[in-house]
Amino acid sequence: MATGPVCLELYKVLDGAHKVEDYRNTFTNLALPLFSMAEPVPPKVLKHRDMKWTVWDRWVLRDNPTLKQVIKWLKGNGLNAYSISYGNCLLFNSLFPRHRE
Repeated sequence: MATGPVCLELYKVLDGAHKVEDYRNTFTNLALPLFSMAEPVPPKVLKHRDMKWTVWDRWVLRDNPTLKQVIKWLKGNGLNAYSISYGNCLLFNSLFPRHRE
């Protein structure tokens, strides 16, 4: 029951010719019984100065900058980093006092 709706959506992804409105989020509860489908909403676009991004976007850094250079660049553009990671490694988190140093 769980994989059927997922596979139907995967066909749309693999086809590559679909808008976000064509996809469906399926919720199934066999205990009730309940089966519902809903259209996903596009992610909120955040804007700051001449930049815009969503929570799904990733920034790719070129020229191998240091962590200090990245934080300095962010501050220079009026942004603060909550956390910075590379792959599955957490490089910086503003909640940790040692990281702020």
